[in-house]
Amino acid sequence: MIDAVSPRSTVKWYKIEDAIGLYGTGLNPDGSPSQYKGNIHSKGMAILGVQRSKGSLDIQFWDYYIDNILNAGFIQVDYKQNKWIGGVQYLREDPLNDGGSEDVSQAYYPPDQQTNLFSFRFGRQANDFNLTANYTTIPGKGRFLFPREFGREQFYTTIGRGRPEGMGEAKTFMLKAHWIPKSHPELSIEVDAGRTWTPGFENVELNKYYADSYDQYNLDVRYQFSGIWQGPVIRSLYVHNRLLDGGYASASDDALPALIHNRHNYHHFNLITNIYF
Repeated sequence: MIDAVSPRSTVKWYKIEDAIGLYGTGLNPDGSPSQYKGNIHSKGMAILGVQRSKGSLDIQFWDYYIDNILNAGFIQVDYKQNKWIGGVQYLREDPLNDGGSEDVSQAYYPPDQQTNLFSFRFGRQANDFNLTANYTTIPGKGRFLFPREFGREQFYTTIGRGRPEGMGEAKTFMLKAHWIPKSHPELSIEVDAGRTWTPGFENVELNKYYADSYDQYNLDVRYQFSGIWQGPVIRSLYVHNRLLDGGYASASDDALPALIHNRHNYHHFNLITNIYF
């Protein structure tokens, strides 16, 4: 049982129940501000993983049990044959007990909710280049919720600075191209272009962070040193997020800046150095 974590962007350890809510908490399904920060109760988290490869198939199953809050079961099946690649992912979330608190307004995962998420991939892989079309959908009346403090989910449409967490009845279509030059295997270049349709910013029942539909484009370049310099990896990430035409159409002029700022219509540059020991 994992009873403490050191979330990204922090330098100390927190109990599981204290770590959840360090970042933005968004809205409850009824539109009121979420109040789970500091009010939920959990003894910890357990993770179970099983992976198996057979012929052209790779299968993996993961289960995340967050005591008194939620259980998330995840299965992924990948297929590779004659340079063609395909895959299916399925996630199901169910509440545990009261979702973290007996007071529904302070619960992290609504006790009357269930979430299903499907993600699909199809593409072509060459020796040093692959191109895939990817699609993720969250059907039904449940939001996909998982503490952002614990890291980023890994669906086929997942890209840097973009995620579906907090939404239900949302869809994402993404094209991904990844190139590792034969002559320079230490270099990796990925280009992503996708569109996400949200349930609408006013549909707070299915939109925890009231985001509207948008396009996103990423350029991710990585260089991994070798030889006596092995360890450092330099990453350059460029992100452009563009609100779709008509986004936030019903919002007042006074509310628009706060709705769009750091959320849509931006260009974002990162230069990152990681050192692996």
